[in-house]
Amino acid sequence: MRDRRGDAGSLCLARRARRRLALTHQNPRDSADRAAHPRGRRGIQINVLTVMLVSGAMGAPLLSPIRETLQADAGISRAALGLWMFVLGAIGSGLGLAGGILARRTPRTTLVRLGSFTLAISCWLLALCEPDGPWTLIGLGAAWLLISASRPLVATSNGIFADMWEHRPHTGVILLHAVNAGGKVVAPLVVLVIGANLTGAGLLFALLTTLLALHALAWARPAVAQLVAGEERQLDHAAPHLPREPAIWTIAFMFFLIAGSEAGLTAILGSLIETSRPAPLESLTSARWAAVCTMVLLLGILLGRIVLTQMSSRLGERTIIGLCLLCGVFTFPAALARHWTLYLPSLLLTGVMFSATWPAFYALAARTYPAAKTFLALGAAFFTLLGTSACIFFSSAVGNVETRLPLAVILSAAVMLPFAVYLYATPWGRRLGSAADAATKLDAAARELD
Repeated sequence: MRDRRGDAGSLCLARRARRRLALTHQNPRDSADRAAHPRGRRGIQINVLTVMLVSGAMGAPLLSPIRETLQADAGISRAALGLWMFVLGAIGSGLGLAGGILARRTPRTTLVRLGSFTLAISCWLLALCEPDGPWTLIGLGAAWLLISASRPLVATSNGIFADMWEHRPHTGVILLHAVNAGGKVVAPLVVLVIGANLTGAGLLFALLTTLLALHALAWARPAVAQLVAGEERQLDHAAPHLPREPAIWTIAFMFFLIAGSEAGLTAILGSLIETSRPAPLESLTSARWAAVCTMVLLLGILLGRIVLTQMSSRLGERTIIGLCLLCGVFTFPAALARHWTLYLPSLLLTGVMFSATWPAFYALAARTYPAAKTFLALGAAFFTLLGTSACIFFSSAVGNVETRLPLAVILSAAVMLPFAVYLYATPWGRRLGSAADAATKLDAAARELD
């Protein structure tokens, strides 16, 4: 009996020893998978994508179908509203960029959280704006200032998604911006449902952004720690400074042209439709028909990003940008055609021009300058907001007279031309693509050796 008990005890101890050995010597591949995809990573992705969805709705997509109503309530012209938004947008985006630069050692995850709270406050300001009240213009201006300040902070999520898709960063960035384009479609859809009611739309977005900001505080620590560690490996740990390379500043300025072209066209489109393109159905008011047409344009951006996200594993950034830019020829029938059967499909294809240009160019730049990825995200957001505000003013000034509204749409799309010249016709743009492709080939060769 004692021998049997001794054998049973020995067997039990042997089993325990084997378990400890198995836990100590895990499969390296399994350990690597768990380290690469820590718990809570999916929660961060969903939160950031939803924040980008709401951020996409804030701005020109929401302004376009209700701007004629806003101008009538405030008693100002199109040019005056555009100038008001340009000045406040420039100040807000400058504050956001300055905050991000001064907090350069602050992780991107923290900057995104701060941007989420700032965006929530701006939405509450919109919700408190009374349609015919004396403080409507001031409340709108304060909200636009905070929206502009939040964008550079929220835009650091571009670096986060580029890190999450390490071997194919433009796939992650285009996915992020595809969701952002979905938010742009949501804005006119809200106007279509509730009418040109800025207070109701602001309340809806305020509740959503508040929930998102609170959820961001509960992100899983292992996932956040992994993102922070990856970010620290890319930094040079030097003192906080602005980059001295003119090439990086030139890249950042290109986002002024890319985003400005889209915003200027989107912001003035509602006025063109509402004043000179009658609705095909009597049940549709002019404001709702403007919302429908704006939604078609933004739907082109969304569909283009979805399709190009699927194709991004086979196409490089430069090819994707070239396909987008070719769709700019449809701006002419979109602006000049008088019948909805012609200008609606043209608006859809015009939207494709703006679909993947921004994210693909950011991914191209981030692969070329990985150590400057955080600044590129902040700088791109700053110039995006500056270009958005400037081109809204530009298109509003050109379209201040109704007969010039089609010209305002065409000239807004033409703002993209200097970017195309830079990327494809200058040695700096061509070198940017070549350097990134060479880096990708070296990474692929290193992975094959491993």
